[in-house]
Amino acid sequence: MTLPDFMDVGKEMGDLIRKRRIELKLTKAQVAKRADISVSRLEDIEKGKGRISLTKVCALSKALDMYPHTLLSC
Repeated sequence: MTLPDFMDVGKEMGDLIRKRRIELKLTKAQVAKRADISVSRLEDIEKGKGRISLTKVCALSKALDMYPHTLLSC
């Protein structure tokens, strides 16, 4: 069994977050405020840059009204 490349997983998660944000018609600022992160950090996450803690995954999933496992299933 081969594990997925971290960068691919981060990019997939970022794509899911961006698609959900757009689907809900939320701005980056609105989601960032709900998740208690900066807009620039949200932009990095949506681009798949850097690492994201499980705490932030949960905060973002709550901000986007979705289950955390949806983001973790990339």
